[in-house]
Amino acid sequence: MKILVYCIVFSVAVLAQSFTAGTAYHINGNGTLMGISGSYQVRTWNHEKVSFRLGAGYYTGSNWNSGSSVETRDRFEINAESYNFWVQDRPYFTVLQIGGHITHERSSAAANDSRTTNSGIIFGAGVGMHITAPLAFSVRYMVGKDHGLRLGMHYTL
Repeated sequence: MKILVYCIVFSVAVLAQSFTAGTAYHINGNGTLMGISGSYQVRTWNHEKVSFRLGAGYYTGSNWNSGSSVETRDRFEINAESYNFWVQDRPYFTVLQIGGHITHERSSAAANDSRTTNSGIIFGAGVGMHITAPLAFSVRYMVGKDHGLRLGMHYTL
């Protein structure tokens, strides 16, 4: 699964003209996820103040909630994003994201190792800031499976 995700992200990076690669740290009450993502710009409006992007990401992590038997989780996401620059030539922007996910969880309870697969819809909203021209930082609140806060760094090629 990981090799498939790396191949998809690499092929999109090679073919896309405005490709953004990123890393993210997702935290909620159950645990953390860390991962990589990639997206490319499909269309812009209003003198590039609004951009529509398609992307994918792979996240992996563990669970720290003592009441849960889930130990590890691998998550693959496909999404559509909108980056909105309200004021041109300012580094601040808002992000809206909607997509789907497939999550593989590995549990162990009383010496019984089991694996489950969940899927569903996710939605995220947040703000971001360009640190330098190609590098940006964003904070999003994600709703859906494993809802929580996602911190990300994005580099536009």
